[in-house]
Amino acid sequence: ILGQRDLARFAATSTEVRSYIAGPRDAQAGRDLLASLEDGPFTSDAVADVFVLDAQGTCLVSTNPDFVGEYYGMRPYFQEAVTGNEAISDWTIGMTSDTPGIYLASPVRGEYDEMAGVLVIKLETDPVEELVDQAAAIGTKAVVFNPAGIVLTAYDPAFRYRALDQLTSTEEYLVTSTRQFADEPLTPLGLTSLKEDLVGVYPGETAVSREYELQGEARVAALTGQVTQPWVVAV
Repeated sequence: ILGQRDLARFAATSTEVRSYIAGPRDAQAGRDLLASLEDGPFTSDAVADVFVLDAQGTCLVSTNPDFVGEYYGMRPYFQEAVTGNEAISDWTIGMTSDTPGIYLASPVRGEYDEMAGVLVIKLETDPVEELVDQAAAIGTKAVVFNPAGIVLTAYDPAFRYRALDQLTSTEEYLVTSTRQFADEPLTPLGLTSLKEDLVGVYPGETAVSREYELQGEARVAALTGQVTQPWVVAV
């Protein structure tokens, strides 16, 4: 993720992107920009889509034509980047594609250094899901949570996009207002103690949770905080 963030920064400051943002944004200019986004480092298997938003959050050009003309201004990655900062999203379901991804966003500055748009790279989540599947194949039951205790991926697909416990009003507002998980219901699993334990897990460190019960079976989870994302892996 960190390496791809450098790619987003490079693209946002490229002549092709800045020239397009400065205008004229005619059809030919759009085709030229699209050709540059579909070439070189953007052809990596890790990259799902690349797109450029205007300063209001509407998609101007994208390697996925379905994105063009769509509004993404409510997304946190846009709101952060349009203020001049780089942003890395949480695991987020695409509003248009309906597929999950990690979004990297960098500000695009105009001719007078004003905020003129945002360059976004959507990364695949497949590598994370494949690791969980590989662990399951050898008998290891792994689950990945975000800070709100929402299951992002798990050894059992039935757990995906369910919350460990009832979301707080703030957590629920952030999820719904940004459509982070599209229309997924986020039904609570009732694992209050496990959600409480997420607070004390720091990147790269492991703690063992208190015993909890799932599907009528007593279990203990080893929790490990991740370094590049604020996720916790439970095994």
